[in-house]
Amino acid sequence: SEILVTTGGQEALFLLAQALIEPGDEVIVPDPRYTSYDHAIELAGGRIVLVPTTEADDFELDPDEVRTRITPRSKVLLLISPNNPTAGINRPETVRRLASIAIEHNLIVISDEIYEKFLYDGAEQISMASLPGMRERTITLNGLSKSYAMTGWRIGYLCAPAEFIQTATALKRMVNVQAPTVSQWAGVAALNGPQECVEEMRRTYAARRALLMRALSEMGFTYGTPRGGLYIWANTASTGIGSTELSYRFLQEGGVLILPGTGFGEHWIDYMRMTLLQPIEVLEEAIDRMQRTLARQRTAR
Repeated sequence: SEILVTTGGQEALFLLAQALIEPGDEVIVPDPRYTSYDHAIELAGGRIVLVPTTEADDFELDPDEVRTRITPRSKVLLLISPNNPTAGINRPETVRRLASIAIEHNLIVISDEIYEKFLYDGAEQISMASLPGMRERTITLNGLSKSYAMTGWRIGYLCAPAEFIQTATALKRMVNVQAPTVSQWAGVAALNGPQECVEEMRRTYAARRALLMRALSEMGFTYGTPRGGLYIWANTASTGIGSTELSYRFLQEGGVLILPGTGFGEHWIDYMRMTLLQPIEVLEEAIDRMQRTLARQRTAR
């Protein structure tokens, strides 16, 4: 009664926004962010209130910054940890402070934990719903696409109080009735089967992360420490050109596809999102091509 299986995390996001947000409601959102949240919130009539995060703080959400943005219209606090695109996490002490703020101001918390299995350097994370007084005001969004490499199977889920799940379920019946049965059974197999594969993936991503961090530093890029997830959010300001133009050059001259920061908020012109999804040998080739592209740019100055 407290879990709704959805056709991927994207549908979960849509359903929770439609079931929760009324026109004029304010949703406090960390910035940068996965911008599908923007679309879901705006489609439901909500208003996005951005809370900036910074490279200096490894893109961890600052509870004091959240507090200053609360108004009588504030209804929802969105947490994405580990974050896409920054790979920042909210440490346990930060989550506890945010929980206190949510209780004090009667906020509902959406906790996106889809990258929870991939933490690095001993980083720790706790689920908001596990804290005293938070289970009844937290909607947890998760899925199997990342943790079990099941992207194409489209299995996500919402975990929330039964009353909310009942409303979201009624909406889902009008969208597509249910997640595909074969995908649900595949999800059962993943959850009940051996779990060594998850840790093996985490170690693989950790090795790729270390390679990319070294290479980006050698290129003169900076970044907040990527403590979780599948990305590195690299600051490219040292090149002297915006990340949209730089990503275009990497693609046209080197055949390397990288998302510019403006895909996660139009003002993030000096950042690019690197992913850990390619094998080491592919990353090494991509790094070499990026370095050659940068060398040509510096020569042309």
